[in-house]
Parts: sequence; structure tokens; C-alpha cells
Amino acid sequence: MNVLEVKHALKILGKKEVVRGVSFEVERGQLLAILGPSGCGKTTTLRMIAGLEIPDYGEIWIDGALASRSQKIVMSQKERHIGMVFQDLALWPHMTVYKNIEFGLKTIGLTRAERQKRIEAVLGKVNMQKYANDYPARLSGGQQQLIAIARAIVTEPNRTYAKSVAEAVLLHSEQVVSG
Repeated sequence: MNVLEVKHALKILGKKEVVRGVSFEVERGQLLAILGPSGCGKTTTLRMIAGLEIPDYGEIWIDGALASRSQKIVMSQKERHIGMVFQDLALWPHMTVYKNIEFGLKTIGLTRAERQKRIEAVLGKVNMQKYANDYPARLSGGQQQLIAIARAIVTEPNRTYAKSVAEAVLLHSEQVVSG
């Protein structure tokens, strides 16, 4: 069974087709790269997979279950168990590194002790423990990337998507994703 199937996905924003008939399948353990020029719909495709956008036409299947079909969300974002590292990293400037990472854990209902344990573990995986109380603006761009990755994987999603090649490599490196 494929872990992800995108079938004839179409997305129109305004009057422009930003994703036109995209189809692909991903098997368990497979690493997929979506390549193309700026504005060709790579991010929009990822957003549709994550449930942040609704395809105007086509289907998205996750682990054999229908997630989206032609202007309808069938599976909620939460049910998709997807972590995502956004191109702009989407770190909240008014929150510490710890609070940025904790945000997703609060939505899944973990206790404070469970959240703390997971945050400490993920900060260890990305070697950023000493920055837990710092704000994103005090970190380098590379350090901010690591915090965005930590936030994406701390909820233990079934799959994780990254907007850039560098982040995808980091997500799949032994240093970041294994304990």
C-alpha cells in the first residue's frame, strides 16, 4: 500500500491554475522530491497534502484512506499526522524556542510532563538544548531551521514534508531523526 497518492490534483487560485493535474504515488520508506521553478505549485501541492488547502479537483489518499476529494476535506489536518517545515520556517517571534516547539504538543493534549520530555528529547536530536529559552531572532538562520524541524517532528507525525532540499536532508539524516 502507498503511504501517499495524489491523483490528478488541480488547484486554482484566482483565475490561475497553480497546480494542474499532478499525480504521483509514494511508497513507505521512499523519499520524494518535488522539483520545479518558482510558482509552479510545489508548495500548494504540499499544502493540499497537509490539508491546509483543498484541491479543486482530484484526490489525495493517505495510508489508503481518502483525505481530500474535489473541493472536500474528508480527513482533518490532525488525522493526517503530518509534520511540515515551511519555507519561511513560521517560527513565532514572540515565543521562545521551547514555546514554539511546545505549541503543536498542546494541540494533541499531552500533559506538561509529557510535553517537557518530548521537547527535551527533540532539542537533543537537533543539538539545540542550550537555546530552549532563546527567541528565534537571537538564532542564526541554520539554528532557526533546526528549531522548525524539531517542531515538525516533536509530535511524532507519520510523515514530514519540507519546502527546501536542505531541510529535507536534515529531516532524513541520522543525526536529526534518530535518538
